[in-house]
Amino acid sequence: TLIELGIPYDSDEAVEFATKVAKFMKDTAYAKSEELAKERGAFPHYEEMKEKGKPYPYPPRRNAVLLAIAPTASISIIAGTTSSIDSYFSNVYSRDTLSGKFIVVNKQLMKKLEELDLWNEEMAEKIKANGGSIQYIEELEGKIDKRLFKGAYEIHPKRQIDIAAAFQKYVDQAVSKSIYIEEDLRGDMFDIYMYAWEKGLKSTYYCFIDKTVKGEKYTQKVNKRGARRGFGLRRSSEEEETVKTQAEEDIEQIEKMAREKYGDEIVDKVKAGDVEGCPTDPLLNKICPSCE
Repeated sequence: TLIELGIPYDSDEAVEFATKVAKFMKDTAYAKSEELAKERGAFPHYEEMKEKGKPYPYPPRRNAVLLAIAPTASISIIAGTTSSIDSYFSNVYSRDTLSGKFIVVNKQLMKKLEELDLWNEEMAEKIKANGGSIQYIEELEGKIDKRLFKGAYEIHPKRQIDIAAAFQKYVDQAVSKSIYIEEDLRGDMFDIYMYAWEKGLKSTYYCFIDKTVKGEKYTQKVNKRGARRGFGLRRSSEEEETVKTQAEEDIEQIEKMAREKYGDEIVDKVKAGDVEGCPTDPLLNKICPSCE
């Protein structure tokens, strides 16, 4: 929506727009809940507090809480938009799912470049070579507003928090908003999270440091054997070895932390799938075969 309106995510105008949208959501939801309360009664605790002499400071509502901003990671891709209230992660990047690896392209950027007759294999390769960014591609200088197409790591974390805080002001539950931090800002993480607290956020979501997912070529040969289910992308043996080694190192570290926290018995059960449901703890979730 911001791109269609010509509003850069990394701008004061975006914060103002987010505030207006959140307020509209709140006013509309609360008005409807008050309308439903007249028909069906308020939520139980409303009357209980009223009887105790500590009434809620607003008219009867049908719902105790009404609004939350969910992560919507997978369904956002199906809908062709971004997750939660995030900016685009990157203009061209790869994503791994149970069905294999596929390429996500910023469709709004593609449409704009097609209108200018600039979308082709060469341009896709240049975007890939720039890690999914278009900020330093000279051919696009003066032809499109590059500010509209900044990736997540090209937007300062505090600006990301400003957007989330604009929604949190009018959302009675919490806002799921990932924070993207470039490596050179790693030392500022405490200040960044303190800033989020000061702005009134009840939560964030994941914290991603540096570009853990790189820009990818937007056309790839299909490798039907490469994915666990369905289609995958063909990699060179060297790339496969690099990815495999890094993934194994990450899992080993996570498993070590999980064993220190929960002990060998619980971790072994999770790894064997000998549990009633997927664990909610992030450490155990990462080593659960069903979750992965």
